[in-house]
Amino acid sequence: MAYGVRGAYKPTVGAAVGEIETIANGSAMTVRPAAGIIWIIEMISYGGACTIVFTDGTLSDTIDTPTSAGIIEKANYRISHDHYITVTNSSGASATFGYAGYVVNE
Repeated sequence: MAYGVRGAYKPTVGAAVGEIETIANGSAMTVRPAAGIIWIIEMISYGGACTIVFTDGTLSDTIDTPTSAGIIEKANYRISHDHYITVTNSSGASATFGYAGYVVNE
C-alpha cells in the first residue's frame, strides 16, 4: 500500500469527541457512543474521588478508584455502545469530570 498515493490509504481517525460535566456526588458520567460507532478515549479527567469502570451494563471491571482529582492520559480505551465507561463521583460533593478522544470506524 502506497501511503503517498491519493485514495490508497483511508485513515480510521474521525471527529474529536469529548465532554466536561459537573456531576453530583453519587451520580455518574457515562462515556458511550451511539450504536454502531467506536470511540478511542485518550483522556479522562476527574475533579475528585471516583470509580472509573469499563462495563457492558451488566458486568463491570474497575479501571481505577482515585481518591483525589487527577487525569488519566494516553488511555487509548476502545469503547462502543455495548462496552463503555462510567465515572461515578464519590468525592462527597459535586465535581467536574470530562473525557476526550476520537471516532474510529465511521
